[in-house]
Amino acid sequence: MDCSIPQGSVLGPLKFIGYTEELADLIHSHHLRYHLYADDTQVIASTTMTHAELIVDRLQQCVAEIHRWSASKRLQMNRIHLVWATYNTNLQNLAALPGTSSLTVTHDVVQGINAVRDLGVTLDSELSMQGHVNKIVRTCFYHIRRLKQVRKLLGPDVTVRYVTSVQ
Repeated sequence: MDCSIPQGSVLGPLKFIGYTEELADLIHSHHLRYHLYADDTQVIASTTMTHAELIVDRLQQCVAEIHRWSASKRLQMNRIHLVWATYNTNLQNLAALPGTSSLTVTHDVVQGINAVRDLGVTLDSELSMQGHVNKIVRTCFYHIRRLKQVRKLLGPDVTVRYVTSVQ
């Protein structure tokens, strides 16, 4: 192969880390923290209520630079989410502050959301995990209802083994 690394090869992750090292430096230059996982980049900032507008401005500048960096590498930014994680009373106070409920990226406005899915876990703005727990409960009830339909065909031993097995 002349121009790429086969998917699943050992060199793939190493090349990717080398390719995205500039991105980590770019985010760090804005005094923000980050998580890079596969093709997912998370920019993280913590602040007090009095500096929330400053953090939004810093995030906007950082995301704009990430957008330019992505374009220079012929990459496309798919989705941008803005989630504030704090106590419910602070969420209400944040909503009252001008400029903290959205980010402006190039010509697009990214509205803040109450929950985001990260590596299969739903994180809400209060970090209560309620949305994630609700989804797990719904999934469990769905499978229990399906099992109820075939339980007589399986017999009690197989049913018990199926219910208690680790999936």
